[in-house]
Amino acid sequence: MSRKPHYAWFVLTAAWLAFMGVGLIRFVYPYVVPAMEETLGISHAVMGTIISGFFWADTVMRIVWGMLSDRFGTRLTTLLGLALLSVGFFIMSFATGIFSLVIGFIVCGVGAAALFIMPSPLLSRWFGQSRRSTAIGIVTTAATLVTIVAGFIVPVVLTNNPYNAIWRTEAIFVLVILAVNFFVLADSPAEKGLTPYGASIEELDAIKVNSKGNVWARDRILRVLKDGAFYQIAGSYFVYGVAYTGVLTFLVGYFVEVGWTAGAASHLVALFGMAGLIGALVWGVVGDRLAKRHVFGMTLGMQGLGILVLVLAGQTPAMAYLGVILFGLGGSGPVVMIAAIQADYFDRSTIGTSFGLCAACFSIASAVSPIIGGVLADSTGTLRSALLMGLVGSLIGAVLISLLREPRTVKAVPKSR
Repeated sequence: MSRKPHYAWFVLTAAWLAFMGVGLIRFVYPYVVPAMEETLGISHAVMGTIISGFFWADTVMRIVWGMLSDRFGTRLTTLLGLALLSVGFFIMSFATGIFSLVIGFIVCGVGAAALFIMPSPLLSRWFGQSRRSTAIGIVTTAATLVTIVAGFIVPVVLTNNPYNAIWRTEAIFVLVILAVNFFVLADSPAEKGLTPYGASIEELDAIKVNSKGNVWARDRILRVLKDGAFYQIAGSYFVYGVAYTGVLTFLVGYFVEVGWTAGAASHLVALFGMAGLIGALVWGVVGDRLAKRHVFGMTLGMQGLGILVLVLAGQTPAMAYLGVILFGLGGSGPVVMIAAIQADYFDRSTIGTSFGLCAACFSIASAVSPIIGGVLADSTGTLRSALLMGLVGSLIGAVLISLLREPRTVKAVPKSR
């Protein structure tokens, strides 16, 4: 007689669908921007300002949602995030001017921030230390999959429909995801009379001890901010954001600059997305078998190597393909590891807060790195300088996270319960 699957896998499925919401806004809007500019008659500069509303809302709300998830539970914050994301899409679909479009992007930013925070606190409670990285790696593939699929579907839809159709369809789709999460998502295994999947006996004992008292006490938050490990982890994620976003922003332009056609450059970026999809799964499994801080550093090093190969590649196809594959594989690792490493260093009751603060560092880096990269490119006359910025950032992050102390946690022994 077959065993009934642990409910953790149902939670993971719901979380995967919810995390898809991050991709539905962050990785779809670039395809829709030209149509919005043409329909509304606005310039690139104005469009960029409108979109920046999303990123700044996302940055601030990652911190807020992280704290709220610790206080009220990840289920509630995820449902609210999905609801706000759907509302934002509806506002954007009916937008007839700049103001309404700005409001739509800001509301989407507020909602998407909750979904980005969700995997770390939720899956750290549902999966033991020996399964956590794999679970988080699976969930993060949802946003990457959107990137790949959108490249084929969105241009076709826009051929015969106004841009509003994209946002309206996504709004309805997010409502469906909201319904699934409403019926499936649960904050912790205890609600179902279960223990975390793959948790060791030592982990279960630690959970019993930590479950006593105020789960959102002020001293626990201060303990995170007073821990030097927090600043190493957050700092590594910040320079990763500088490197990753700074390079990705100008990657197509760089390929065109060195002699590739725009079409060929787009194909190379699509290959980057596919490599990232595979990388998220691979690094999740590896992170459950090796020290997460070492895997974090390893992936940053691979990202840096990929950028270096791209700098040297020019129009050499083999080197260009190798470069984007290494960049995609390495660049997907820190996203998985930053979520998985939280429970190794911080109390489970404050993971939302610690992860929210780390995630905000990445958002800030994403906002400023294109500006820095653009200034460097303008001053040197080549986008290669933006890639070199990414190379330096990757190496700094790899060294910083590799120097992180060992976690003060028990060693997990795989054990399904």
